[in-house]
Amino acid sequence: MQATPEPDVLAGRYEVGPVIGHGGMGEVRRGRDQRLGRDVAIKFLRADLAAQPEVRARFEHEARAAAALSHPAVVTVFDSGETGDVPYLVMECLPGDTLADRLADGPLDPGRVRTMADDLLGALEAAHALGVIHRDVKPGNVLFTADGRAKLADFGIAKSTDSLDQTVTGLVIGTPAYLAPERLAGAAASPASDLYSLGVVLYEALTGERPFRGETPIEIAHAVATSTPTPAAERRPAADPHLTAAVDRAMARDVEHRFRTAGAMRVVLTGGDRSGTSNETAVFPAVDATVALPAQVEPPAP
Repeated sequence: MQATPEPDVLAGRYEVGPVIGHGGMGEVRRGRDQRLGRDVAIKFLRADLAAQPEVRARFEHEARAAAALSHPAVVTVFDSGETGDVPYLVMECLPGDTLADRLADGPLDPGRVRTMADDLLGALEAAHALGVIHRDVKPGNVLFTADGRAKLADFGIAKSTDSLDQTVTGLVIGTPAYLAPERLAGAAASPASDLYSLGVVLYEALTGERPFRGETPIEIAHAVATSTPTPAAERRPAADPHLTAAVDRAMARDVEHRFRTAGAMRVVLTGGDRSGTSNETAVFPAVDATVALPAQVEPPAP
């Protein structure tokens, strides 16, 4: 990976500190807003990717999509800019770890999973209301505040439903273990596919294991497309049945059997309408599929 050069201070304001995270599109460094006296996280696009107009446009789209979201369970974007032709985002810096870090120690308490689910559904509800699909809901993108509340981060591959296509047709972006079956088959991203991914995240948080496993991304994708996981209630019988029912419903292979909206899933999570339809309105239009795995997933070779 080509290094991203950066000065000690950005825009005469943001002091750049050590690397605190890496992603496919760049790195995140701890920083300090000298004007406001607060810690921030600064995300730099990789220098080699910044030279590619389509990738640069996607990164800049992240700034617009994330800045449009104002919700307690969404990591806040404060500012954006460029240094040496490399774009960067200045974001809220959270003191806690990620869900991926916590799951390394095993499953979470069901009550904690339920609270986290409510936080994340609130984030997705706010994003979907603006026509923004996250597209990569996974444990590594779930961060925690000092008081333990969950926040959804990294709208780096999120895409507004009314934006122009900026990607490569026929490919999909995302992490295979958390991608909805229709996405692996090349279908467009939608609120329903975000909710599917959240269902997988919650299943893993409850049971300590991913519902679909394999040695390679293709094997995992094949498992997602063809296998049925053990119901969450069987794996964690002491958990609230409303929670396990919501998780299983979110992971339905058939889109028509899932929740229509994040709000509908929250209703079931809290013991309300078990049909999952509630009084919610229709989902937003799906966006075009994008980059990472082949659109048609073939079974792994024997």
